[in-house]
Amino acid sequence: MTQAQPAIVFVGTAGAGKTTLTAATEAYLMDRDVDVLTVNLDPGADKLPYEPAIDIRDHITIQEVMEQYGLGPNGAQIAAADLIATEFGNIKQRIEAYGGDVTLVDTPGQLELFAFRASGPFVIQHISQNPMMVFLLDPAVASTARGYVSQSILAATAHFRLQIPTLNVIGKVDTLEPDTVDNILAWSKDADKVLDDLHQEPATMVNQLNESFIRILDDFQAIAQTVPVSSTTLQGIEDIYALATNILRGGAGDLNPE
Repeated sequence: MTQAQPAIVFVGTAGAGKTTLTAATEAYLMDRDVDVLTVNLDPGADKLPYEPAIDIRDHITIQEVMEQYGLGPNGAQIAAADLIATEFGNIKQRIEAYGGDVTLVDTPGQLELFAFRASGPFVIQHISQNPMMVFLLDPAVASTARGYVSQSILAATAHFRLQIPTLNVIGKVDTLEPDTVDNILAWSKDADKVLDDLHQEPATMVNQLNESFIRILDDFQAIAQTVPVSSTTLQGIEDIYALATNILRGGAGDLNPE
């Protein structure tokens, strides 16, 4: 695989909006004549708002894993996450054969099934020579200082686990008040602002730990830019595209150089 086929991997907690953002990004890029390959890696997905060119469900589904191994839904999710690696040789060949300008990767709904099992780093290592991660911060959780810290810890952990360039995204901003979005963006740029707002919350041992964490996260924030995005209004999709270009191509132009 060459530099001409970077991969944008959408990662986040369940309900953060990975699948709808994948669909919105695909539509945005296709409208601009970018040759997009979209990959679904969620074997438990029911319905998708996009038509994946490559779909893990053609090889593995949660229902099939439950029936074959006699597992319940949770056990099947874990087993299926590991089975993805066994199918990835075929998937990699199909990605390479397709070519194109960029690959969009929609990951399983549960963050831990992708980022914190062996299959996640394996997929990242083999899906592209030039991958990046878009980490979706859950807007409902990240709207408080304490919640923002917890979401940032997850993003930083996923980044250090997968070891690829990371862009943090505040998803579903059309559901938030503008002041709330401004607060989250301010926290993403200024650790002291986070600490000041933590001090406005009831004093607990958790807050003391948060203060220690946020000092560590200050270094992470310096390398992981944060942008507000809405899959409904398409706010911020252009920023994902532009920042992905800067991260993946060193700012050397569009993903589609033509």
